[in-house]
Amino acid sequence: MSYMMVALLSTLFVYKIVSIGPTIITAGAILSPLWYFIADIVTEVYGYSTTRKIIWIELALEFIFVCLACLFIMLPSPDYWTLNSAYHSIFNNLTRVMLGSLVGTIIGSFINSYLISKWKILLMGKSFWLRSLATNAIGQLFLSTLTSIIDLGGAIPIYEIIKEIFTAYPIKLVSFVVLIIPTAIIAEVIKQVEKLMYMIPM
Repeated sequence: MSYMMVALLSTLFVYKIVSIGPTIITAGAILSPLWYFIADIVTEVYGYSTTRKIIWIELALEFIFVCLACLFIMLPSPDYWTLNSAYHSIFNNLTRVMLGSLVGTIIGSFINSYLISKWKILLMGKSFWLRSLATNAIGQLFLSTLTSIIDLGGAIPIYEIIKEIFTAYPIKLVSFVVLIIPTAIIAEVIKQVEKLMYMIPM
C-alpha cells in the first residue's frame, strides 16, 4: 500500500516544478527515492518475486487510475463550475505520464530490485545498506532520464529538461545516503518480526 501511494503521488506531481535557488526539480522526482527504498525493503525481506508482483500490480492500478481520471475530466460540468480547466490542465497529461512511468518503472525499478536480490546472494545477505545505495543509484539513473524525457518533452524547453535531469539525480543520490540508515533499520525490524511470526504456533 505504501508503494502504491508513493508511486501514484509521483505520477500526480510530475508537473509540479520545484525551484530551490538555481536547482530545478519536479515534486515527483523528490518522491521517487522513497518509492525505491520501499521496493528495496520488500525485496530484502520477501524476495524479488514478491517485488516483481507488486511492480506489475502498481502499473496495472496506475493504468486504471489514469483511465478513470481522463474519463472524469471529460464529463460535462454545470455552467457555474469554473475549475474544470484546472483539472484538464493537469490530468489531461496523465496518459503521457503513465507512458513515462511504464518505461521508467519497467527498466529502472526492475533493474534495482533484480540487482539487490542478486547481490544479496553474492554477499550472503550482508551489507544491505551498500547494496541498496548501489542499486538505487543505477535504477534511478535510468528512471530519472527516461521519465524526464517522456513526461516533460514538449512541456518545457529541452535545455530545462537536461538541467532537471542533471540537478535531480545528484539530489536523489544525497537522499539515498540520508534515507539508507532508517531503511536498513526498517528492513531488519521487519525481518525479525517475520521470523517471530513464523515461530508462533497457529
